[in-house]
Amino acid sequence: MQYTIAICDDDTKELHEAEKLCKEYGEKNKINLTIWLYTSSVNLKDSIKKNGYPDILLLDIYMPDENGIETAEFLRNHGFSNPIIFLTSSTGYAMDAYRLDALQYFVKPLESNRFFDTLNKAFLLQKEKKKQYLILRVDGVLQKIPLAEIIYCEAQKHNKVFYLEKGIQKRSRLTMEELSKYLKERDGFVQVGNSYIINLYHVTAISSKEVLFDTEMALRLPRGAYTSLRDSYFRYYCEEE
Repeated sequence: MQYTIAICDDDTKELHEAEKLCKEYGEKNKINLTIWLYTSSVNLKDSIKKNGYPDILLLDIYMPDENGIETAEFLRNHGFSNPIIFLTSSTGYAMDAYRLDALQYFVKPLESNRFFDTLNKAFLLQKEKKKQYLILRVDGVLQKIPLAEIIYCEAQKHNKVFYLEKGIQKRSRLTMEELSKYLKERDGFVQVGNSYIINLYHVTAISSKEVLFDTEMALRLPRGAYTSLRDSYFRYYCEEE
């Protein structure tokens, strides 16, 4: 699995020292890393607009154009929820950093063992987070779909139509076998007949003829699917308890 780390520090010596430690960590733990380097928060934000969010952000605080706390606050207010690790020369902004849900606040120079322990936590968080999404190619563009928003999926010839919350539909070209293999490891998804995969989280009622969802959608059940679906539904909620 590919991960990206963005490092933003106006001191190029410190920037490359952090990069060196990240590369060492990636090699040691056999993690495929892409590392983005920035010397100003303006460059960082411009890059994020074009390339999207990094999985982990290492952020200096004392920078000339905009300090790291202001940058982090801007990113948090615009939906960035991934781990932020602050790298700085002073403890003066520690309270502000943790207000922004920083994973860690390091005073330079970095000590490798403590830094690697923090990266362990960051990657654990990101690995769990990535399990909560499905990556689909929709109209030639890769899109990240939250699993919790999927109501059900329907096979239509070579395409799969995903019915999401708020009436949204996404169409992607992949096989039912590929989709089932991915979703069977995710709690709450069950295949119904040859054409449907249902998210049990959104199911409010099941009869021998149809399934009702919390979005007021209804799906007519294929012949013979009721008993297996009913049993899966009971197991899902019994385990939840």
